[in-house]
Amino acid sequence: MEEANESWGEARVRLPPRPVRFSLGHADYQAVVEVDERPLLATTPEQYSVTPALARRQSAQDKPATLRIAAERVRAQLSHLRIERDVYYTSRPFTFSRRPGNGTQGNPIEIPKEAYFVLGDNSPSSLDARYWSAMNDANREVWMLGPHLRAAYQEGKYAVGTVPADQMIGCAFLVYWPGFLPHPWAEYLPERLRRLSNLLPDLGRVRWIH
Repeated sequence: MEEANESWGEARVRLPPRPVRFSLGHADYQAVVEVDERPLLATTPEQYSVTPALARRQSAQDKPATLRIAAERVRAQLSHLRIERDVYYTSRPFTFSRRPGNGTQGNPIEIPKEAYFVLGDNSPSSLDARYWSAMNDANREVWMLGPHLRAAYQEGKYAVGTVPADQMIGCAFLVYWPGFLPHPWAEYLPERLRRLSNLLPDLGRVRWIH
């Protein structure tokens, strides 16, 4: 295993007189080699990791990585080849500012220790931590952060889109979303008005959290 002609590891294994299951894994910025589901080689964070800047550039690329399999000085036959790719969902740009949301494709963020990234259970429509900002997108003179977070943000100690643990007060006791009954003509409204098309809660879908 190597990058830029730098060897990351080497291993030898005695193969049995039968077909073996050989797998190469590349996920979460770790490369792993396995034989019969037994790990032989694996990179460490010191060898192979990612910076926020690199993650931001890579997340903006829609083209999947090219896969190649090569071998030398070996007599082998490959069969039952299977390629598994990670499937993940991407968010649309924020409706009002057209910027990518926090922690979404093209704008990854780092969640500090003792902090939370808050997501709504109605993911396609929730105005959750993905869409928070420090300043008003229409008027950059208007703060969107509370006074208790502004100083920390200016000092680089607060990541927009996260909630510090000391700001989590109380506990959740019910699930009410989707909270609004759909209106028959809501689909013809602009998206920002669609959210306000009906303010009647759907009480039949409210559930208590035990």
